[in-house]
Amino acid sequence: MNYKTIFRDTLRLFGSSKLLWIFGAFSFGSEFLYGVTIYSIGKHPVACIPYPLLLLAISFSFIAKAGLIFSTKQVVSGQSATFSTTWDFCTAKMKSVGLYFVSFPLLFVSVFTLRIFAWSKVTGLGAWFVGMQVTYFFISLLTMSMCTVVIHNLTARPALWTGFLIVVSNFPQLIALNSIYIVLHLLVVGAIENAYFGFLVLVPSTVTMTLAYQLFIARVSYPTLSNAQNTAYQ
Repeated sequence: MNYKTIFRDTLRLFGSSKLLWIFGAFSFGSEFLYGVTIYSIGKHPVACIPYPLLLLAISFSFIAKAGLIFSTKQVVSGQSATFSTTWDFCTAKMKSVGLYFVSFPLLFVSVFTLRIFAWSKVTGLGAWFVGMQVTYFFISLLTMSMCTVVIHNLTARPALWTGFLIVVSNFPQLIALNSIYIVLHLLVVGAIENAYFGFLVLVPSTVTMTLAYQLFIARVSYPTLSNAQNTAYQ
């Protein structure tokens, strides 16, 4: 993988598509709301108030990420899409697979990984770096799985399984991409001096991962994708 090319293409796509900026703003807003809500849970005098906001943040995060993936695919393919078309497409996907994506499978894996992290006894800067790698790894898994939903029209279970296979097959490249974005995360936090704004890098990382997804599936054939290619966008 040519990392210089994939990052250059990420910047080029943002320079040529207003939709990426719009859904990028939605993505950052939802991530910011998610972070604030998670922080406020347990601290608010009325404990139930943050939970509807958390659900709203997760829903908008899914739609925004799907919008970034869809817009990236359209621009790369030389096609155009309106905001209303993209929004309708992404909300339809949210209704069909969104609940499954944010429920038990990812929750189970996340809790299991956190237990491994706790058992590893890593502390200090090493603990932070490992924690960030785990965070970005699962973001990569979610993004790859969502790419199969948005681009190849898979349903939830085969999408998660295929996303997992793609991540495992391309683990070194994804770790390298994640490490680059972790450095960018540090630079943004250092420049703005606010940890919440570090998640600004999640916006371009979704586009980068979508471009990486296209490279990954071009090199290796996945049966679920081969069977779904003729039904995508229908």
